[in-house]
Amino acid sequence: MNLFKSGQLDIANISPTQYAEADAMAKAKQANFQLTCSYPSYMVLVNTAHKPFDNADVRKAIYMAVDRKAISQALLPFNKPLQQLIPPGFPGNLPALEKKPAFNVNQAKSLMQKAGVSNVSMNLILPATDPYPDLSTIIQRQLGAIGINVTLTPVPPATSYSEWLKGSADGFVTAFSGSVDMSTQIFNYISVYNFGGPSVLPAGVLDKYNVAKDLPPGPQQTAAFADINRTLAQQPLGSPLLQFCTGYVIKNNIVNTEHFSPSGNISWTDLSVPGVTSGKA
Repeated sequence: MNLFKSGQLDIANISPTQYAEADAMAKAKQANFQLTCSYPSYMVLVNTAHKPFDNADVRKAIYMAVDRKAISQALLPFNKPLQQLIPPGFPGNLPALEKKPAFNVNQAKSLMQKAGVSNVSMNLILPATDPYPDLSTIIQRQLGAIGINVTLTPVPPATSYSEWLKGSADGFVTAFSGSVDMSTQIFNYISVYNFGGPSVLPAGVLDKYNVAKDLPPGPQQTAAFADINRTLAQQPLGSPLLQFCTGYVIKNNIVNTEHFSPSGNISWTDLSVPGVTSGKA
């Protein structure tokens, strides 16, 4: 942002905590602000192989203890709260899941009591770059309200996923490394980053996935993805937080920037094979 304001750059890819400043510049007609929202999603991945996080009630308690709206308002007001694995614009996304906030501290506490745990320690790793330190600090405070004492361990951003795959941390605050292809997105979530294996998955999810991944793109596969997505929101392995966005601040005399980064939500459904053949893309 400093290089842009000093005139050394015509276009700058800016960090999420700079979106408000870029928006103010755009409203003052000092620059254009372009925001593209797609994937991956900000998320807390949970090590399902570690106790007590192998317990579905503990994971659900974490999911319900996170106040996504408060995180968005306090830190990332341009990033919408997200309560499901599949973000908007992807086949299987369920807008209805976002209408009622999952945040409920009392119910989260009850789930912790049901699991028979209290004063739980949790080591969260996070990329040592904006916005993860501030984001993780808010999550640390919110989980503390239900008796989960979080220790934050920053790691180099470039190796953060390698660090997570070692399996030693209890959780990982990240932009979930997914895919435009929902088969890959779901597989990463239920297999690659699910260290607890099939035993911790909701009943029937693996079978449903094995059917869905082999369906041709279209309404039937979308419905199958939506069914899996709904189940994983009801019985989460981790906790989706916010939709991910990419922001650019652009000089007023630069034109045709929509060709490298469209504004608004990207509909990957329209960019899929059925979307292209129907003329949507």
